[in-house]
Amino acid sequence: MDLQSVVSQVSELSRDAIYIAETCDGSWCDLTIVWCNDALVQLSGQTRDSLIGQSPLALICDTHIVDVTQPMQNALESARNFHRHIQYKCKDGSMIWVDLEVRPVMGATLPSRFCVGFQRDITGILTNHAELEAAREGAERARHQLEEAVEALPQGFVMLDPDDKLVVFNSKFKELYAHSAPAIHRGVTWESIMRYGLENGQYPEAHGREADWLAERLNRQSRQARPIERELPGNRFLLIQDVITENDNLVGLRSDITEFRQQQQRLQEQAETLSEAKQQAESAARDAREARNDALEAAQAKERFLANMSHEIRTPMNGILGMAELLNETQLTDEQRLFAETIEGSASALLHIINDILDFSKLSADKLPLKADVFSLRSLIHDVTILLQTQAKEGLIELWIDYPLELPEFFVGDESRVRQILLNLMGNAVKFTQSGDVGVTVAHSTDTPGALSISVTDTGIGIPEEQLSTVFSAFEQVDSASTRETEGTGLGLAISRSLARKMGGEIRAHSQLGRGSTFTVSLSLQLPEEVPEPSVAPDFAVLEGKMIAVVDDLEINRLVLSRRLSTWGALATVFDSPTAFLKSVGNIDRFDVMILDMNMPGMSGIELQQTLREVHGDWVPPAILYSSSRPEIPIEDLQDIGFSGYLMKPARSAKMAGALVDAIMRQSNVTKSPGHRAVPEGDGEVIPSRVLLAEDNATNRLVVRKMLEGTGAEIHCAENGLEAVELFKELSFEIILMDMSMPVMNGLEATRLIRQYERSNGVSEAAIIALTANAQSVDAEACRAAGMDDFLSKPVRKQLLIDTIGHWQKSLSIRAAEQPEN
Repeated sequence: MDLQSVVSQVSELSRDAIYIAETCDGSWCDLTIVWCNDALVQLSGQTRDSLIGQSPLALICDTHIVDVTQPMQNALESARNFHRHIQYKCKDGSMIWVDLEVRPVMGATLPSRFCVGFQRDITGILTNHAELEAAREGAERARHQLEEAVEALPQGFVMLDPDDKLVVFNSKFKELYAHSAPAIHRGVTWESIMRYGLENGQYPEAHGREADWLAERLNRQSRQARPIERELPGNRFLLIQDVITENDNLVGLRSDITEFRQQQQRLQEQAETLSEAKQQAESAARDAREARNDALEAAQAKERFLANMSHEIRTPMNGILGMAELLNETQLTDEQRLFAETIEGSASALLHIINDILDFSKLSADKLPLKADVFSLRSLIHDVTILLQTQAKEGLIELWIDYPLELPEFFVGDESRVRQILLNLMGNAVKFTQSGDVGVTVAHSTDTPGALSISVTDTGIGIPEEQLSTVFSAFEQVDSASTRETEGTGLGLAISRSLARKMGGEIRAHSQLGRGSTFTVSLSLQLPEEVPEPSVAPDFAVLEGKMIAVVDDLEINRLVLSRRLSTWGALATVFDSPTAFLKSVGNIDRFDVMILDMNMPGMSGIELQQTLREVHGDWVPPAILYSSSRPEIPIEDLQDIGFSGYLMKPARSAKMAGALVDAIMRQSNVTKSPGHRAVPEGDGEVIPSRVLLAEDNATNRLVVRKMLEGTGAEIHCAENGLEAVELFKELSFEIILMDMSMPVMNGLEATRLIRQYERSNGVSEAAIIALTANAQSVDAEACRAAGMDDFLSKPVRKQLLIDTIGHWQKSLSIRAAEQPEN
């Protein structure tokens, strides 16, 4: 048998993608594709030339190849067919499920041996099956939730269909109708239940007129919409509330008001027997009527509560119904279509039941608009990290950011939604990490504009591989046990992925159980046409060629810091412990400045600095304390042992550079601008100066004065905008805190007049900061349009106010230093 004969034979057997492979050394261990049809080219995404000469095992994904190689070899060695469902990897990196069958083809005179592989793409079949199963489980879950809600009602609940057959009821309903309980079950007609009750004394008011009473009760048109009361055996009374829905279903509540009726009856007896106390009896009757109204109002309040609770049930039900409808529009087998139609029908019926019970309005689709504004991603990531610092400190977790300086800072997109995604990913990372670190790494492709990648990495508990595919599903959690240590709805990742996809991106997860996880979000955000003006930056030229020692026990911190320092032209030498630094360092004078981590095993950064001072005296280079928490000793004591300042992790690049420049310039006794002074992260410092506060509210003026007390600031107050303008003309102010809404003249008009006065008289511009209760974005825009520099909304935190004033004082000082001398 020659090769042509084999090809001819295979062609007759062809169903889908086919290849012929030949053994190279007479062993089935080493196969090479010698022929394939067009279907295999299309299935794999490769060219025919690239397939010929390739091992057929190369088509199989890495996770399946070990499970396939030996069994296939054994089958072919025994002249048996090999058949299995496996995953193929396509040229574009995607994975597909394939029904693979390999058959040996051998001839008596053939020196070589051949096998034929048949492949069929079954990805769609497996996917449809999984969606059907998920929808079925969702419908079953919603049904159980509805049953639990109905069963939890303190009143008896019943629902009849248009044929008066019992659809839903709870245990309280059977308890109230104890004489009829044996006849109460799903599918029985209301007439059968009432006849059984009549025969067993359930309705004493029907005694002697059973036939007429039953006819009246069965006439749905004679029902009153208002609540009515019924007497039951044992001198018990029920409050009955029935509603006929648009679908002609009857929904009813039964409340036991026996105690109320007994009270009413006692009052009535008192009124009849105590004629001399008529006034008291009438007052008691009025009290009873009020109590009855309160009872009815309480019943309505319970109905409203049930409506709110059932709203949460209807939400996933809409998703189930919508997905079932979409599934029915796909290509399905007859059996699958039957399953899908059954799910859709059951979900529709269940949704109708919920609607009928509470008379809900239909849910409208929530269309989420996305903004397209220019924002700083670097600042956003840093802000989110700062928000999580407190939670991270509780778990002794170190936070870090790896945002290379050469990457773009500004992007166009919805800043709030990007923050929402990052908060969720980092919040989860911190929540599921007992110790270690959590970090953010940013990458951006210059070849593809907008191809932004943000990875959140932790050293937490990790996720089992078999659960990675479900972590993004709504209501899914890795640990779903009732004893789990962490709380949550399981919706966060699903919402984040949805937001990422709305931005043209995706979120993917990689994890190792017990070692940690990495969640990577890719976003298709464009770069702005115009980049905002950068804030005042330190003089990076000062760092050129400077020797800087970095002592930190966390590798990622050393990596990020050394990369930053290299970008600024500095020469970094890193040490992973104080001991390594003390052993390795020779002449400590070779370093211009040191960055010392505060919390390290064996010896803290403060203790290391004290040791260096004991050994080298005053010849120790200036040091910056880099800490995840505030030092326990005062800043003045840090300065006494040689620290020029301290920074909170993770520090902004500008903050770190400013601290380094400040330390180097102080060591060199060079006068510098105030903008280079090292200030602890979030701990701004107000330089004593005159501050004008324009505020009409006396309490607010007092609050600001108290906040700035102790800063050395000399505060002058104006009660309206006109006074503020006059005070500014009379005195010199660097900082103005301006309210928007004031009598006589508002803050916007006052700002415009101040700016006009500065321009007309050659006066240096003051920093005008809005301090207002008008907190909308349009208010901030109006303030900036009027000439204000910054915007703070009330109530303002003390530290934020101090930081903001300190920031603008530094900016004004740097601006003044850059002005040419006359």
